This record gives sequence, C-alpha cells and structure tokens, in this order.
Amino acid sequence: MSYSFSKIRELVNVKNIGEFKAILNQISPTFFDNRFEKTKSEYIKYLSGLFIQIDNDFHFVKILKQDKYTFQLRREESVLKAHLDLLLEELPYEFIVKKVV
Repeated sequence: MSYSFSKIRELVNVKNIGEFKAILNQISPTFFDNRFEKTKSEYIKYLSGLFIQIDNDFHFVKILKQDKYTFQLRREESVLKAHLDLLLEELPYEFIVKKVV
C-alpha cells in the first residue's frame, strides 16, 4: 500500500486507488467546476500528481532519511487532507470512515 493511499484510507473506506477514482467519477462535474474551478478530469489528474509527489517525498524522508524533504511532505499531506475534507461532502455516506470518539 502506498503512503498516499494510507492517508486516503484514514477518511475514505476504499480498497484501492482505482476504487477511490471510481467514486470520484460518480461526483457531478459541476461540483469540481464550482469548488475547484477545474474540470473533473483536470482535478483527478491533479490529485493523481499529488499522490505521486507525496509517495516520492515519503520515500526521501522515511527510506532515504533526507530530512530536508520533511516540510514538503507535511505540506503536501495537509493539501491532500484539505482536498479530502472538501470531497467528503460529495462522497456516498457508506465510503466515509466514521471516527470513534
């Protein structure tokens, strides 16, 4: 499992990235236009690039012990979380991870 996918699984109950993208494809295109000012395909392409960047930076920070990438990794994780928080309002309820208090 990739690191970026583990971050997705903290909020969305999916088995793989393909299932996550399939759920995104079910969301109305107007949501992406209104919320992100991007078409759905542009947004999914952007999000895929973010996943790749997070996984690459994780590799540098955790595997290669390159601490100079830590800030960049944390920033990208924050960006991903913000995007996921915005997407949660449009995802089907059964895919949203319920937090236990």
